[in-house]
Amino acid sequence: MESNVSLMHLFIAVSPALVGLIILYIQRMWPWILPMLVVIRPVRRRWASRSRFFPEANIATLLVPLVNEVFERHQPSNGTILIVGCDGMYIAGQKKEMLQNAIRTWVNRGMTVKYLLVDPDDEALSELERLQGNLEGGELEILPLRKIPDDAPKETQVMVDVLRTVHPTLMEFDSVRQHKAKEKVMWIESKHLPRDMHSSGNRWVPPEAMCETVDLSGMKWCDVFANWNEKIMDVCEYAK
Repeated sequence: MESNVSLMHLFIAVSPALVGLIILYIQRMWPWILPMLVVIRPVRRRWASRSRFFPEANIATLLVPLVNEVFERHQPSNGTILIVGCDGMYIAGQKKEMLQNAIRTWVNRGMTVKYLLVDPDDEALSELERLQGNLEGGELEILPLRKIPDDAPKETQVMVDVLRTVHPTLMEFDSVRQHKAKEKVMWIESKHLPRDMHSSGNRWVPPEAMCETVDLSGMKWCDVFANWNEKIMDVCEYAK
């Protein structure tokens, strides 16, 4: 009896420490656990219709399911998907089949995919060219930026430097279910280092959240989308 009481007292004494260790473990593992939850359909449906921040993510395992959920809901047509990367190594990494299959599916839905790489790796370009060769028509446009000329506008040169680690993905399409309304989707990776399969500081903005304000200035996500799109289009002029 005394032994059981002693064990109970010991458990009560150490339980706060155990709880603290469990919380610490969850906090450390959460960036890896969070993307796994997207496989749960109700979770994915809820995430896909709200603006959300993900501390760490892989474009293939998190962004692709969210985009597919939006596409299932809106049935897009006559749209474009602009993907921005640095070396593009995730198109040739362990999850390459997931991302390449997604691009193939998006093209089959009637989307045109534009892939801008500001410091392209040869292996990544080979994978994109192989994928392009397996698609019909010019639905996949590869935009490798070899070098920005010295006489390019200063703003464009600065944007190229920004895009080495900040990678937006911008989507715009006609929604069949919304009577051809023009819809937008945005994904921004605030830090994605070269040769890294994961990005940090990721922001997902679906069509339903585009009118939400970003900060106290009154700027909306649709304004952020337009600013990114305009500046990236300027960079694309130098990609060949």
